[in-house]
Amino acid sequence: MYGIAGELIESVSGKHWIDFVDTNILMPLHMTLTQTRSTNIFEVGNYTTPHVNDLDDGLITVEYTFSDQIGATGMMWSSINDVSNYLTFLGNQGIFEVDTSLQPAAFKI
Repeated sequence: MYGIAGELIESVSGKHWIDFVDTNILMPLHMTLTQTRSTNIFEVGNYTTPHVNDLDDGLITVEYTFSDQIGATGMMWSSINDVSNYLTFLGNQGIFEVDTSLQPAAFKI
């Protein structure tokens, strides 16, 4: 469904879902560390190194995998501070600081 949402965003807005999310969600919510392209994490410094706990060899570092091709289906990297801003936005029914990005009626389903 997220993949369809990404395609719908592009169809309606004329912008790739990455550009739309950056402009309409991340920037207004001051989510400055959240990345929509996985390869950008190294520039920002907002990443951890993946590991696996192997029964024989113990803790092993795993190579990074970049799955930007899955797009809107789940390729975002974030930080606790940025997620906190997003949760504040959701908890306040679309209001973050003094800006209203979504009307409160959008949260009534």
